Amino acid sequence: MSPELRSIIVTFGILLGIGLVTAVHAEEGVFLNPDTGNYTIRYHGYGDVLVESTFYSHNNIDPHVRSIFRHSDDGSILYRYKVRNGRNSKQNLTSLRVTTPQVVTNSQNVPPGWHAETQLISTSNPIYGDLGYFVSWGFVSNLASKAGISIKGLVPSAGQEFEFRSPLLPGTGIMSLRGSAPVTEFPDEGPDPTSMVGIALSKLEHNDFATRNIAAPRIPNPAPYNALVVLAGIQKHLDTDLVSLKLVEPALVTDLDRWLGAAIAAAGQGNTQALRASLQEARKLLKQEHQDLDKDDDLDEDDKPTQIKPRIDKLAARALDFDLRYVENRIKDE
Repeated sequence: MSPELRSIIVTFGILLGIGLVTAVHAEEGVFLNPDTGNYTIRYHGYGDVLVESTFYSHNNIDPHVRSIFRHSDDGSILYRYKVRNGRNSKQNLTSLRVTTPQVVTNSQNVPPGWHAETQLISTSNPIYGDLGYFVSWGFVSNLASKAGISIKGLVPSAGQEFEFRSPLLPGTGIMSLRGSAPVTEFPDEGPDPTSMVGIALSKLEHNDFATRNIAAPRIPNPAPYNALVVLAGIQKHLDTDLVSLKLVEPALVTDLDRWLGAAIAAAGQGNTQALRASLQEARKLLKQEHQDLDKDDDLDEDDKPTQIKPRIDKLAARALDFDLRYVENRIKDE
């Protein structure tokens, strides 16, 4: 839930708590039902009549997502997600979406009963300061019936793999996932969108999903290959995305930036020996936090966890190490 939305909901909650209004007798408001996760929407409709409806949330799920990323034969990167609907979920999982600046056409898998789609993001909704694509999958009952599937989506504890390819190298992104829920209906046009209730409802609708961190295409990898572009993309992802997601501690960012800056300078000078040494030092810093980074598995927990909290998230470190290894291997290939 976004801070702005939480502020609006809390405002109504405070009014309830101090006895000014109640969920039963309140004139207008947005009220969370903690037992169901749904919201009561109460507003004045036509003729100033008090209208009440239920907003059915699609985020009453506890999904688990593991990320796999590896090189494909065509030179792109395969992104595969092992998605499981948590056993404590109150809904079946029926859709998921990833954002990416670039995607290989027709590279999505299509599990039975599901529809896969790649949609260009409009100019009014840019991501990471640029345009890109929504890569999504949605469960479709008609497709499922044709495939002999009677269960809608992923029931709690059920899992499914989804994948696509991109020319971009991996970084850390966010997957949004939704559960099945009835359609929210109003007897009229609904609350005034400029009212406090209308604003709260709009924010509910725009945040009606669960999110999980994933490996996603983030680092530019131009053709022909350009080490300067790749290294600059890695450093930008570290300094902006990973910092904003609070996945890395500032002290480690400073240490990594030192070696990434040295690598960029060496690449610009054509000094392959210094470039290789700088990449190895950066990777050494990551391995001090997570020893098993180069196993190429989908585990986001350490094989031998320590009592000391790592200074960087395991998934974020896996992606960075993959990228640094890629640049290092390109030195050997040249």
